[in-house]
Amino acid sequence: GQYLGLGDPRRAAQAIRLCWLIGAGIMTAMGVVFIVAPQPLTRLIAPDEPALYETAATLLRIAGPVQFFFGSYLVLSHALRGAGDTRTAMLLTYASTFLLRLPGAWLMGYVLDLGLTGVWFALAGELVVRGGLFMTRFFHGGWRRIEV
Repeated sequence: GQYLGLGDPRRAAQAIRLCWLIGAGIMTAMGVVFIVAPQPLTRLIAPDEPALYETAATLLRIAGPVQFFFGSYLVLSHALRGAGDTRTAMLLTYASTFLLRLPGAWLMGYVLDLGLTGVWFALAGELVVRGGLFMTRFFHGGWRRIEV
């Protein structure tokens, strides 16, 4: 937002890319940990609940591969808001949530009777789409032309 206020969209894009690299990089690294070491993570949070270890491990392995997209959404949605593109950020978030996340969780968990695992697959899939939507908006560059 500050670089855009200075009339320098090139530097704004550079700053966003750097934040995106750091944020999505950290989230990706954590996703790898989710995949390769879910039980130790679960034991850190719930050391006296061995019944949770296997369920939590399954869910973390579902969530792990989509952390790049989740990190991309987190960084880029805030970058768009900071650039004044609040309407687009809101519309993308609402569309993804209400058209994909909620119906997907209901379909996978209830209709297809896949339970909690199905719900998590739906949530993970929605994060991939949401991250992709925000990456598309960032690379499209419409946020550079917003007047605040």
